[in-house]
Amino acid sequence: MSQYQPPQQTTPPQAPVQPYAAPSAYATPTPPAHPLAVTAMICGLVAPATWLFSGIPVLGMIIAVISPVAILLAIVFGHIALAQIAKSGSSGRGMALTGLIIGYVCLGLGLLFAILAVLVFGSLFGLIGFATAL
Repeated sequence: MSQYQPPQQTTPPQAPVQPYAAPSAYATPTPPAHPLAVTAMICGLVAPATWLFSGIPVLGMIIAVISPVAILLAIVFGHIALAQIAKSGSSGRGMALTGLIIGYVCLGLGLLFAILAVLVFGSLFGLIGFATAL
């Protein structure tokens, strides 16, 4: 009688299979936006918002000073933020561009209104005779 021999394995034994890591319930956090980009966007949004309140008697005089300053700060901070974001690669480029675009649009509208005001009031005072009286 012959003894039973199990067949020989021809493939080498494999390493035990490692289970996959459990999926994370939270997404990886994005890096915070550049602070100057946030500041540029806020200043850009403050400028047109102040135009809404410029008709209020006392508040309008205060806002008449705040609005041009906010416009200029939005433009300056936006350019500085874009330069620093390009060097460091941090996030916030969209916010810096938003501040820049709103700042330049408000600057253009402000200059346009100022030119129109000078032309309108200049022509009114010229027609009435105030220019000749001075």
